[in-house]
Formats: sequence, structure tokens, C-alpha cells
Amino acid sequence: MEETHDKPLSPAAPREITYAAALLCAALLLGIIQGTVVYFRSPARYSATVWICIFVGTVLFNSWIIWFISKGRNWARIVFLLQLLLGLLLTLVNVKAVAATPAALTLTTARCLADFLALSLIVSYPGCDAFTRTAATGGQSARPNAPLDFSRIGEVR
Repeated sequence: MEETHDKPLSPAAPREITYAAALLCAALLLGIIQGTVVYFRSPARYSATVWICIFVGTVLFNSWIIWFISKGRNWARIVFLLQLLLGLLLTLVNVKAVAATPAALTLTTARCLADFLALSLIVSYPGCDAFTRTAATGGQSARPNAPLDFSRIGEVR
């Protein structure tokens, strides 16, 4: 039996997924810049070594998630949503550090906008369709009809 969990779902991802991955990469870059600005502008709560380890681990994890989102993996989309909600909560809790300088506030706002735009692309049609394809359908869309096509209501399969 052939394993299909590592194969791409389709030869070409929908453009919404490509745009979402690009937005997530931009948000990751903004997060790197923001993290550096906040670290050097606010009093250090951690030693430089601990901060660098956390920072590098976070960047690697986010890069890994972005890669799998671009490949249409639904679990990566769910992990991104949970991470986004946790990040929003932590941003609200640490609002003093976020608003420490105009640069940090601007970077945080831009990063959050990019994250939410990417989220809207991967959870709305047709971007979400890339995540609903399964191996059982041969990579074909699990929803072949338009999202508001009510012609099949009441049809028994």
C-alpha cells in the first residue's frame, strides 16, 4: 500500500494558499524584527542565551508550520489558528512591551494584520478547499460545487 501523507494534495496549490504562505512569511519576518526591537528596547527578562534559543526555536517552528500550510495540510492550519489565538492573547497581556516604542507597535500591528489576512485566506473558499481534499478522492475537491450551490439539497448519497 502506498503512503500518501507526504505527497502534495495537488500539483499546484490554489493561489489563496500561495498568498497566505507569502503573508505568513512576511509576518514571520516582521516578527523577527519586532522581537529584536522589543528585546533591545525593554528590560531583559531572560539572559541572551535563553532569548536566542527561544527565538530560534520559534522561528524554526513557524517556518515548519508555514511549509505544511503551503502543502495543504489541515493539521498545520489548525495549529496556526491555535498559535494565532495564543499569540493574540499574549500580545494583549504584554501590551506594555508591544507599545514600548512606535516601531514595536507598528511592527506588531503589521504582523497581526498579515496573520489575520493569511488566516482569512486559508479558512475561506476557495483556499479552504485545498485543505478538504483527501487521498480517498484522489486529490480532487471534496466540495466540487460552488459554495452557495443549493441544487443538491435533499439529495441522498
